[in-house]
Order: sequence, then structure tokens, then C-alpha cells
Amino acid sequence: MIAQKNFPARALLIAGVSVVLLTSIVAQQAVIGFGRAAQVAGRLKNQRGAIFPGAKVTATDEGRVFTQSPNADLWVGSWSCSPVPPLTQAPPLPPGMKPPEGDSLFTIPPPVANATVRMIVRGTAGGDKVRIHVSNFYAKTPLQIGAAHIALREAGSGIKSGTDRALTFSGQPSIAVSPGAIALSDPVALSIPPNTDIAVSLFFPEAAPEKRTVHFNAVEDSYTVPGDATGQAILESARSAKWAYFLVGLDVSGAANRGTIVAIGDSITDGGSLRWPALLAARLLTQKKNYGVLNQGIAGNRILGQGEDDFSSIFGVNALARLERDVFGQPNVKYLILYEGINDIGLPGAFGAPSPPVTPAQVIAGMRQVIARAREHGLVIYGATLAPFEGTVLPGYYTPEKEVTRQAVNQWIRSAREFDGYFDFDEALQDPAHPARLKPEYDSGDHLHPNDSGEKAMSEAIDLSRFK
Repeated sequence: MIAQKNFPARALLIAGVSVVLLTSIVAQQAVIGFGRAAQVAGRLKNQRGAIFPGAKVTATDEGRVFTQSPNADLWVGSWSCSPVPPLTQAPPLPPGMKPPEGDSLFTIPPPVANATVRMIVRGTAGGDKVRIHVSNFYAKTPLQIGAAHIALREAGSGIKSGTDRALTFSGQPSIAVSPGAIALSDPVALSIPPNTDIAVSLFFPEAAPEKRTVHFNAVEDSYTVPGDATGQAILESARSAKWAYFLVGLDVSGAANRGTIVAIGDSITDGGSLRWPALLAARLLTQKKNYGVLNQGIAGNRILGQGEDDFSSIFGVNALARLERDVFGQPNVKYLILYEGINDIGLPGAFGAPSPPVTPAQVIAGMRQVIARAREHGLVIYGATLAPFEGTVLPGYYTPEKEVTRQAVNQWIRSAREFDGYFDFDEALQDPAHPARLKPEYDSGDHLHPNDSGEKAMSEAIDLSRFK
């Protein structure tokens, strides 16, 4: 069970440290152009004899060409998270405020060296083969993976008997992942039911790169112990946390899966099995629509802008900059759901920092860019209206003028018909007696983030007939 997020405390902590986050917003004011990139035609042929798609194969070349059936392995994404860098130093706190207890987005993840981290992830799609993605996205030095195992979870750090499998990378039990790169493990046979907890254990024989690639709260749990314990049934005396270390994806194949759905968003999307993308996957299964649903949410993320300092970098690169990595780089993506924009509207001028407001036209321009990029890759793209946030505890995040912007963006989503369709999260979450506010039973307490019941309502607002 994933722990409830303490959104009010989180909001107050942001209020004490986020002024630096807002200084980077001005750059997103420029007009954004639209349109598809021109299609590049032509035939590729390596002059030294290797044959590429589109090249004519002659009798002389036949012995040098190796083919595989395109349907041999239909991979879909079952779980993922978007890589972000962690804090490297504790952020300043408002006067009189105590540091948060335990792990949080605003704490420094413990280093890993000569240690095993077992991460429990909730897979959405099932299959009989599995592989993982390990990312060294933010580092400037190689990441050493000494060993990797995968299994079905029993309880806690324990794995189910008979399900443990050693993973290899390019046929080897270890790998050095280059800076900025992603390593894909070799497929391994393992029967995985849908909506199942999966244990991925990685051994880090050396100190991890200083700029680690992590994600908080995307895993159900993680357990860390000294040494190589990747094949152990239970990790005794492990340190438990909610950090994903370098693990960014898990794919499956071999079942009647139809493809992958990607949800890209901010903190209202980001998280584990109680967030609306995972709940959507469970609902689709009830109609025998087997899709992997990937949660590519990042807390604090925006469509148009981002921060570059140590603190604000934990909110990730902007959505337009991460489409290749987080959406188009996933296997067999059929649908994209975009639910972002509230931070673009709320952050300018928040926390007392002077910053020009973002206009509806600018948010819409960013959404149009996402639409154009999705269509360029042949995806069906759905939008979602932005939920209400009047009364939020984040100082300056809400103003009546920002509410006008939110309403204008929502009106465009509903009426412009530029998305392939939309889901009305605003209508699902608003208080009928005060539509600019969250319904009290859906409010986490900070009047911005929905609680678990609100996430469930968001999932139920999605028309399953939109997914064929």
C-alpha cells in the first residue's frame, strides 16, 4: 500500500524554498510555432554491406542480412517513472519549521555503494516475458550495475518462491551505463499477472554517480541492504524508503496486450498504484482491454518552463523537452493523455517572487505543440481539463486572474476540438457549490492536490470507450 502524501506540509516547505524556482519562467514567453516536420524520404544503405530497412537486398548481400519477425515480441510498458535528479543539499526551511520526518521529495536520498536496492513496482500490464530499463540520465560518469534480479513480490521485501530470475545486459550479468544513457536488459521468461507487485533488485558495487537518477514515490516500496543481495528471498534489516534508484521502466510481452497508454503530468498524476493512471489500467482490465498504462508524472512539472538550480531541478525538465524520452521512447505507445498546465498558471508570482503571468494563449500554445508532436508519431492524444485550486495554501499560487486563465484554457480544451478528445477532470473534482474549489471529500488538505478518493474520481471520469 502506498503511503498518503502529506500535501499540506509539502506545500509549506515549497513556500519556504521556491523563490528560485520562479526566476526561470520569463524565458517561456516567446511565441511557439506549430506544424508537422516534413517527412524525410529516402533509402539508407551502409556502403560496407549492412542492409537497412528500405534497401534492396541482392543475392550478394543475402548472407549479410539478418531478419526477425516484427511480431516476435510485442512489448508494452507495464510500469515506468520519469527520471529526475535528487537534492544534493537540504533546502532552507522557513523560520520555526521542522525538517520533514522520513523520506520525502525534499530530502536527500541515501547514497548507494556496495549495496543492493530492491524496488517494488506495480505493473499494470501482464505477460510471460519481462525486461527493465535502467537510466543514467543525469550523471557525467558511468553507472556500474553489478547484478540485477527480478521476481514477483510476496510481502515486504520478500519474493515469491520460484519466481526469482537473474537479469543480463547484452548477455552479461553486469553493465556500465554510460552518462545520459538508458540500458535495456535482456528479456527473461517470467509469468506476470496484470496489476501485480514486482521486485526489481539492483546491486551497485561502486558509489553511484554524484548526479543520481531517481524518482520519489513512484515505487510501492524500496529496500536497501549492504552487498550483493539481489538473489536473496528476503532482505533482512533493510532500510525502507520510497525512492526508485536508476530504474525507470519495466516492459512485458507475450500476453494479449493491445499497446501502451502514457499519462504525462505533474504531482496530481505522479505516484504509484493509487494514482489515476494505475486506477485507469485496472478499470480497462474489467473490460478486457489489456493496456499498459505508464505514469510519467513529475511533481512541480510544467509544460513550458523549468528551473536549473539544485532545488528546482527536482521538478524535472519541461513537458515539451521530455516527450522523446518519456513518451515516444516507450514501447508500442498508442495513446497519450496530457494533464498539465496548472503549475504554468500558478507558479508565476507565487511565494512573493515577481514574475509575469502566463497567458491562456501561451499555455494553449504549449498544448498545441504536444498535440503536433503526438500526431507526428501517430498517437491518439487526449487532453484533460485543469482542476480547481482556489484557496490553496501555497502563497500567491492562486489569484482571481489565474482562475480566469484556468477557465479560458479549459474552455479551449472543451470547445476547440484540437485534441482527439478530452476528459473533464475539472467537472469531476469541483465543488458544485463553489466550482473554483475542490470538492471537500476530494481535497488532500492543501486545496490543490486531490486525495485518494479524488484520484479515483479522476480515473472514473475517463471514458473507457476511447481506448479500442
